[in-house]
Amino acid sequence: GVGYGDGLLLAGTEEGEVVALYASNGNPAWVGDVKAGVLASPEGGQNIVVVPTSGNKLVGWSATDGTIAWDLAEPTPRLLLRGRGRPLVVSDVVLAGFDNGKLMLVRLSNGQRLWEVRVGDAIGKTEIERLADVDSRPVIVNDTVYTAAYQSRIMAIDAPSAKMLWQNEISTNRDLDVDDNHLYVVGEGDVVYAIDRISGKTVWEQDKLLNRRLTAPAVIGGHILVGDSEGYLHAINAQTGEIEGRMKTGSELLAQPVTRGQTAWVQNVDGDVIALRLAE
Repeated sequence: GVGYGDGLLLAGTEEGEVVALYASNGNPAWVGDVKAGVLASPEGGQNIVVVPTSGNKLVGWSATDGTIAWDLAEPTPRLLLRGRGRPLVVSDVVLAGFDNGKLMLVRLSNGQRLWEVRVGDAIGKTEIERLADVDSRPVIVNDTVYTAAYQSRIMAIDAPSAKMLWQNEISTNRDLDVDDNHLYVVGEGDVVYAIDRISGKTVWEQDKLLNRRLTAPAVIGGHILVGDSEGYLHAINAQTGEIEGRMKTGSELLAQPVTRGQTAWVQNVDGDVIALRLAE
């Protein structure tokens, strides 16, 4: 996907290219070579572009000329999920997950590790059982960071102190979304959960969409949207967890819907982009 930062649209390739275009006119700004596959959208801020790559690395680039400013590498597990979580740039720091189950807070200017928390626990007899990648993009509300690890848990962390506030043993490798009260998660088997943001307790779970290969959830008004492998977009009541509507968008939906106000946009694998609005 496409990331953004400092007036640049940012994209990466599996061949290791990072492409920066001026958002104002689409003209090329620079092209860099990170020498590793770019497995999630780059993000930018404070004149630094942050790129998650294969090899369990996070690389900081100059947004001005595309030269490498710093790189940070973690040990790579023998077996890992395909992909990386998108980094989250907040002011002068970046939150990023790694394939070895860690979430890190890193200073944008120089790549300094400010803290790290183990979210995923590599436990089990086989390499598959020990998969514990943090592939969900972190979410931050005020000073609380919400994150998740595959085959492990959802966790809330106090950002200033790195103290764990709560954990809920739900496994996911998809992005999360939040509203004023709840954190929304699509867990293993495509069960959709609402978790209380303060206590971490499960408020409801919706299991009528099992094994439909759901997208990450997206909040729109008082509903949650999830797409599926058959091209349907489902609207779930955010308070009750009941499915209250669905529509066919065409072919398979893979990406998290984008929402603003009461409007949502989705893209299917045929390349169609659909804008829709929830009925009153």
